[in-house]
Amino acid sequence: MILFYFPDSVDVINPSYCFSEEEHELGRRRMISEAYPHEVYEHPPYDGMLVSKAIVDTRYTMAQRQRVMRQGIRRFLRLDSEKHKNLKIIGDCGAFSYRNDPEPPYSVTEVIDFYDGLGFDYGISLDHVILGYEDEDDAEYLIFPDGDKQAREAGYALRQSTTLRLANEFLHECKRRSVSFYPMGVAQGWSPKSYANAVEQLQNMGYDYIALGGMVPLKANEIEACLRRIQKVRKENTRFHLLGISKIDDISTFSQYGVVSADSTAPLLQAFKSDCNNYQLGYHNYIALRVQQTGENHKLKKMVLSGIVPQDVARRMELECMRLLRDYGDYKAEAIEVLEALCQYEALLTQKKKIKNRAQYLLTLSERPWEKCECPICKELGIQVIIFRGAERNRRRGFHNLYNYYGILKDKRTLNSHHDS
Repeated sequence: MILFYFPDSVDVINPSYCFSEEEHELGRRRMISEAYPHEVYEHPPYDGMLVSKAIVDTRYTMAQRQRVMRQGIRRFLRLDSEKHKNLKIIGDCGAFSYRNDPEPPYSVTEVIDFYDGLGFDYGISLDHVILGYEDEDDAEYLIFPDGDKQAREAGYALRQSTTLRLANEFLHECKRRSVSFYPMGVAQGWSPKSYANAVEQLQNMGYDYIALGGMVPLKANEIEACLRRIQKVRKENTRFHLLGISKIDDISTFSQYGVVSADSTAPLLQAFKSDCNNYQLGYHNYIALRVQQTGENHKLKKMVLSGIVPQDVARRMELECMRLLRDYGDYKAEAIEVLEALCQYEALLTQKKKIKNRAQYLLTLSERPWEKCECPICKELGIQVIIFRGAERNRRRGFHNLYNYYGILKDKRTLNSHHDS
């Protein structure tokens, strides 16, 4: 069974946000009055959370950093209730944030102080990410885009040795200090052979729970190729965590190689990062219905200031789109009427006659997927959940996607347990 961890990136919603007026209540306190996904749903849409030191250092406000240091990570994330006691919290360094630096910006001592001081359940050793992949098992160095293979100083091998050296220091210091968290090593590689080499060395150090990093850009077959090679050196009790991986169709395949956990923000990010797959229902993807805010969109503001788009016209069309969408949600408007309004508004903003998303908009409108979901967000918001507009709508759609993803994962667990029995 693979456990799913949700990485914290200050993704919260305001439960009292007013959608009709599109405004927050007066005097609200960010993070205090806002809710995490595990507070929105009766059953959390994940098995635990992952918190990066880099996120705490860069995304948290000064007040939030002071509060988390004072309260500890479990209370800060509001996972200290009886209901959430089984949700574990993994700490990591956030190596992707310093991927361009010659060395990690932290020391082993700083990282251990962070994990131990805040009360994490697991702590991942300090690492330096390798972003690249070679299919050939005997690849030794990074092949740069310009074809240069001379990467002895700045290539993969150096980053891997740095990661392994830091992992060794990390485990020794954890044992010396008798830390309260469970230490996890990190394997960074650039080929099946190099990943297996890293795992073998980490096992020899004493790690039995190892995070596999740098795999986010890899295809499922490339990840499996690495896992197959790692299997040759894996000890029976060694477990693996996949950092940043959400490939749900391959979960059962990965689990046979000792993978017991993974983390990813992908289901949430798709809600507002994807061009067309913004709302998931089962295995089906739908585009969200885009209605740009004339007062909030920076690109639109520039177009208004330059005289390309008349502000009064844009605002009138924006409000008409929102009115029609509300009416459509209440069965008071026709799909084609809403579609034409959306496309005309988008044509004004893009200055293009042909709207590439027209057919996908019509599919979303025709199938009304928000009515087929049983999650409390979709039941409360109705059509509002599928409107691409502002953080409160977009994050709620992201929460829904998490709920949908975790539901599929649980179904796969049940199916796999039946096969195993």
